Amino acid sequence: MIKLRFWLGVWMVLVSVMPAAAQRSPEGYLVGAAGGWTTGRSGGGLLGAAAGAEFPVASRLDVGGEASVLGGADGGLLILSLSVRGDLVNRTHLVVPFVVGGFSGLLSSDLSPGRALHIGGGIDYRPADRRPLRFEFRDIITGAGRQCHFWSFRVGMTFR
Repeated sequence: MIKLRFWLGVWMVLVSVMPAAAQRSPEGYLVGAAGGWTTGRSGGGLLGAAAGAEFPVASRLDVGGEASVLGGADGGLLILSLSVRGDLVNRTHLVVPFVVGGFSGLLSSDLSPGRALHIGGGIDYRPADRRPLRFEFRDIITGAGRQCHFWSFRVGMTFR
């Protein structure tokens, strides 16, 4: 089990390097999600929402956290995630493609906890006169027992 001190240490290191990326502000985001879950033999549909924040640590690298919920006919999940995001171009461009990955803690509707990895990618569309829009695909992959994928297409907006 991962110790609380380890995560506090990681957070302190990340906060200490944030001044290196002071030319960019932290960003928050809100997204809605539609997708599904799949195992080797079954699957189903999911709808959800997420809110998170990203903090710059380098010119095109962010770390962040997110809280999200996914639910379907078979139950739901509360997901808390820590992520690293890499932008493929500077955020001064109109379209900013990115990749994201990290660790997620899951709590299902039957209150059983779990751990997972998540990977994804997408674009932020950043018109000068409006709030940036986010379009993203994300896959949360569990490995305990049998592997399960919770995948979703996400659309939302970012803000400073």
